[in-house]
Amino acid sequence: MTTSIQLVDIIQSLGIILTLMVAIWQMSVQTRHVRAASELALLVKFDDLTKLWIDNPGLWSQLDTTYIEGQSENSLEILENIMFMVFNTFELVFRHHKKYRLVENDAWIDWINNIQSYREKPYFDGWWMHNAHQYSNDFQSYVNSLPATSSHPQ
Repeated sequence: MTTSIQLVDIIQSLGIILTLMVAIWQMSVQTRHVRAASELALLVKFDDLTKLWIDNPGLWSQLDTTYIEGQSENSLEILENIMFMVFNTFELVFRHHKKYRLVENDAWIDWINNIQSYREKPYFDGWWMHNAHQYSNDFQSYVNSLPATSSHPQ
């Protein structure tokens, strides 16, 4: 009788181990799917922002000018809105990468390059000085830590 009980215990133990292995595998697959879905959503959002630049030709070149707070021209209002949307997206990506670990390191490098392309524009300095307070402290610190590699004066 003890032999059959031991055999049943062994089979039950193997069943539990197999169930745990399947659960771990399913969690791994689910994590990959969540990462992929998050990254896709971020890319779609950034694609929408890129379309705003395309729909408003000439605005990108205004980033090569200096920021003057309170300018009321329609194009500058659009530029302000685009900058807020762009940096809100960057902050969201930053949070997904640093806090939730949903953005892979190689994808994060691409996002850093995107942030840097804005950081290098003369308009960014004044805009960031007046608007950085609207972003989280850790995101502000991160953006401020990026090298200013442009030729415009700081």
